[in-house]
Amino acid sequence: QRDFRGGTNITKEQRTYDGQSTFYTRKWNEDRKAILEAQYQLLLDSGMNETEASQNASATAASEATGGTYCILNTPASSFFWFTVQTMVGYGNMAPITRRGRRLVFLLGFFSILLFGGILAMAGYIVAFLFDDWVSRRGMYFLSKPWVACCIWAAAYYGWMCVIASQYVYWKDARLGENVSFETAYWWAYISTTTVGLGDFFLDSEGLIGRDVFIFPLIFLVGFTLLSAFLSKFWDACSIVIQRRRKGFVDMLLSQKVSWKETCISQRGENSLTEEASSS
Repeated sequence: QRDFRGGTNITKEQRTYDGQSTFYTRKWNEDRKAILEAQYQLLLDSGMNETEASQNASATAASEATGGTYCILNTPASSFFWFTVQTMVGYGNMAPITRRGRRLVFLLGFFSILLFGGILAMAGYIVAFLFDDWVSRRGMYFLSKPWVACCIWAAAYYGWMCVIASQYVYWKDARLGENVSFETAYWWAYISTTTVGLGDFFLDSEGLIGRDVFIFPLIFLVGFTLLSAFLSKFWDACSIVIQRRRKGFVDMLLSQKVSWKETCISQRGENSLTEEASSS
């Protein structure tokens, strides 16, 4: 990703994709004109006539002109791209097109996903455990019950998405001058923290600057942790229900086995009595 020079002092219109394209085109034309004039004069000095000098200079200027010298690498956008890879969000607005880039994502991206998944699962478990310990110390044991804690973590997760959505609304306006409704921003927060990443909404790479790479990953990680804690408690609650049903099923089988055993013993006793009566 590339961004034109100017840092944070550029306007919102200049920072947009269309604004950067206009800037690049203007700089390319300026560079082409400079090369054209220099090449044309050089060919004239070498003894070439004006017509040939103009044609050759135009061809050289068109092939050598560039606006890239006025651009710099957009490191924040590249860093955020890697964050979307390791968190499996993958909006789709940025993707590697070279073999080396795809190999990098294929190898390092895969291990990053495994590492992030393991850390996230552990973080959710630890946060849920600390919460249970905190409420237990204060005698509020009912809050540590799986279904109650599940509701608490769900409320915390959905509430935190309001924070992410608010930041997205502010970012869109401050960086690109776009007005985004809170409903749309909340939808973006949901597809981001659940790692769905549909790609209908995303952080435009041309608008990302250094501090965005710290702010958005941080609030995302909090959302990931809350969701992980919710899923951990949800699984605990489901496990209790499953164990109860399994215990009930096992008890039913055992009771049937005991009933069948008693029936067999009773039947054997009756057969023995019948045999004794017949022999006597």
